[in-house]
Amino acid sequence: MGEQKWDILQQFGQGKASVLLSSEVGSEGIDLQFCRFLINYDLPWNPMRVEQRIGRLDRLGQKADRISIINFSLVDTIEERILDRLYDRIRVFQESIGDLENILGEATEKLMLSLFEPELTDEERLQRAEETAIAILKQSVEQERLEQEAVNLIAFSDQILNTVKKSRDQGRWLTAQELHTFVEDFFVRYYSGTTIKPIPQKESVFEIRLTEDAKLDLEQFLKQHRFPVQTRLHRSPALCLFDPRLESTRKAGTATELIDPTHPLIQWIRHSYELDAKKLHPIAAIQCHQVDVAVSPGQYIYVIQRWQFDGLRSESRLAYKATHCSTEQQLSDEQSEQFVYRAARFGKAKPNAANLINDLDQVLSLYSDCDDALEEAFDQASKEFAAENDNRCRIQERSAENYADRRRQQLEERITQFQQSGKLRMLPATEGLLKKVNRELELKKRAIDDRRNTDLKLTQLAAGIIFVES
Repeated sequence: MGEQKWDILQQFGQGKASVLLSSEVGSEGIDLQFCRFLINYDLPWNPMRVEQRIGRLDRLGQKADRISIINFSLVDTIEERILDRLYDRIRVFQESIGDLENILGEATEKLMLSLFEPELTDEERLQRAEETAIAILKQSVEQERLEQEAVNLIAFSDQILNTVKKSRDQGRWLTAQELHTFVEDFFVRYYSGTTIKPIPQKESVFEIRLTEDAKLDLEQFLKQHRFPVQTRLHRSPALCLFDPRLESTRKAGTATELIDPTHPLIQWIRHSYELDAKKLHPIAAIQCHQVDVAVSPGQYIYVIQRWQFDGLRSESRLAYKATHCSTEQQLSDEQSEQFVYRAARFGKAKPNAANLINDLDQVLSLYSDCDDALEEAFDQASKEFAAENDNRCRIQERSAENYADRRRQQLEERITQFQQSGKLRMLPATEGLLKKVNRELELKKRAIDDRRNTDLKLTQLAAGIIFVES
């Protein structure tokens, strides 16, 4: 349908139509999480195609407790029986089969070709379908076993899930408004004359027009770095979108650029700030309302630090601490993070803040207390990271040794077989493989030992005062 496709989808999403009829092209690249019924008028041979269709509805933003999937097929046909046998066996409508994409395509393609053999009876065709389903199931069980071993090996699945939940609760992601502010603030500081102008009748779309100096500096940066995403901002004005949730509403053929953290413009700004870090002011005063930050009214001192941990893996954290000036009571780490985040998001800069501070010595003392609390927490986090890193190193070392032991046993058995059968010409190559296994194990253990010692770094990022009004 060309560009008309996006208009139809928008009308469907707004409830102007209750049914959307689509060909196979609708199984990819569109978001239909506002729907709760999927009717498969035809069932393709490859279940992955059905999985893709289901994925249009079963995605983030789906509010329905149940998605209904209705399938049509021709009654009393061999196709009906084969597809029913195949789909039921691998539970395509009850479980996600996305991880089996590679084998599903190959297995069902072979099945489809074999079903065209004219000498096969209907029963033999059904048997072929059953055998294919069993093979897919075996592959699924093996993959599940390997994934379970991986979870046991890492032994941190609960921690990962808790971290994801905590990040979601604390709002630890860049919003479209924050990216817009980030870009706008940069150009106000360094390239006055650059314009970011909203486009009428186009939701959240802006025209960015750089000054000549900005174009030259961005082009020089692009020549020094390669990015998978392209931009034409260094050549001409461009229509830009900051909210990824609206990307699917863009009409095909329009040259609108999505400004996300991976975009060259954001990377250029980030790089420029790193080179010019001394010109940034890490002390700031913010004014906000109590309803926006969910704390008691008054003045608060806040401190933000960046913690960097490097070992077998690398981790970077932002740490927050805030204290009420009147009560001198420190907020918890989680409360401090949420408070500072919401103040930065909903508050405004407080001019002449220095003139509103009654007791500067108290403010400096509370700042020192916040700083000490964060450094104490950093020491504890460093110990936990070191213990976790040591545990990871031991697990990886043990895993490498177990793999080498299994491989050595196989090669030694092969050497014994060659010796017993008199195939002596095969011995040098096999013995060479055995030496290679031992060498690779030694290299792996040395690499693990190099990462056993952790490198820790604490950086002061920001501090200041927040005025909370009732």
